[in-house]
Amino acid sequence: MTRADGFLVRSGWLLRRVAVVGTLTCITTPTVLAMDPDVAFQVRARKTEVAPLCAALLALKSLQEPTQTYQKALCLLYGIHAPEQTARALDMLRQLAPALAEAQLALADALQDGPVVQQQEALRWYGLAAAAGDVRASARQARLLQRVQASRAPEVPIPINDGDPFSDPFGNSDSLPPGYHCHFYGLGKKVCHGNGMD
Repeated sequence: MTRADGFLVRSGWLLRRVAVVGTLTCITTPTVLAMDPDVAFQVRARKTEVAPLCAALLALKSLQEPTQTYQKALCLLYGIHAPEQTARALDMLRQLAPALAEAQLALADALQDGPVVQQQEALRWYGLAAAAGDVRASARQARLLQRVQASRAPEVPIPINDGDPFSDPFGNSDSLPPGYHCHFYGLGKKVCHGNGMD
């Protein structure tokens, strides 16, 4: 269970804490706010790592090393010791990314929850980080690619044969012989058969 924008996220559903009663109630909307758990963990780790350095990095006018620029970009991206400046931070990470695999991963992590154009860019940066040998990047690239493909796939309605009261409403009943039907038992068990098979 994780926290996202004041909501508790668990198993693909939002749970909201009711202040007066102190109980949890289920909201029947699937979550789209939930971040990939691996990415969320990495973001927390990055924040913890750069938080002590942010005040000093933000005070510097010119940064000498790419590592310092990367850390300053993270401070701006996550809004540590300064207001969040996502566009500026992403630009800094884009400049660093060709030479720094960790910047590629951070950039892709920041883009992966955005619109389709940003997700496509995130796939590219994950691919470059994976090619540089980062195992986390290849796993995240695969999961993001699945999400992108699933969002593009059209929903295909399942045809139901209304003329046959015994047809299986959960499958393609038009391709089944007349009289073919299913019995549903507890825990998702199902037995199907046709005429003369009782």
